Amino acid sequence: MRIWHYLATTVLAAGIITAQTTSDDQNGGKLSAGDQAFIQAVATAGMTEVAIAKLGMERASDVNVKSYAQKLFDDHTKMNTELTAIAQKKGVAIPAVKSGSGAETALSSATGKDFDRLFLKHMVDEHEKAVALFEQQQNTSDMDLKTFIDTNLPTLRSHLEQAKSLQSIGG
Repeated sequence: MRIWHYLATTVLAAGIITAQTTSDDQNGGKLSAGDQAFIQAVATAGMTEVAIAKLGMERASDVNVKSYAQKLFDDHTKMNTELTAIAQKKGVAIPAVKSGSGAETALSSATGKDFDRLFLKHMVDEHEKAVALFEQQQNTSDMDLKTFIDTNLPTLRSHLEQAKSLQSIGG
């Protein structure tokens, strides 16, 4: 799934366009276009990750992959709730996500060890992109968003390392 690539490109472009924005207080409480794009990108990807984690909980054949999927579901649900509150506070609309993304479709037809392998590959790929996107946005001047990023970046890094570890042991 290339959603993170598209979203990272969108956030990067918005960040470049608004590089002159100084601080949340100095621009009348408005978020920069880059911050708004980040919120929308992360919200979209987060909702997709919850749906895919749910598939993992239902379809994984390895107990460790099932456990990892449950952790993803819980953590991303929490992140989505936090981000939704920030978006509402800042007046940023979160786009609706349609079910049946490319990754969901591919995973829903896989079974057994093939499912586990595809699921973990997807999680490594998407969490690498997510970590990079969060790192890129760490210097935001919006304190609510900065707190969200600083709080959740370690979780995303942990998800990435767990997926890599499960891949290496054949989970």
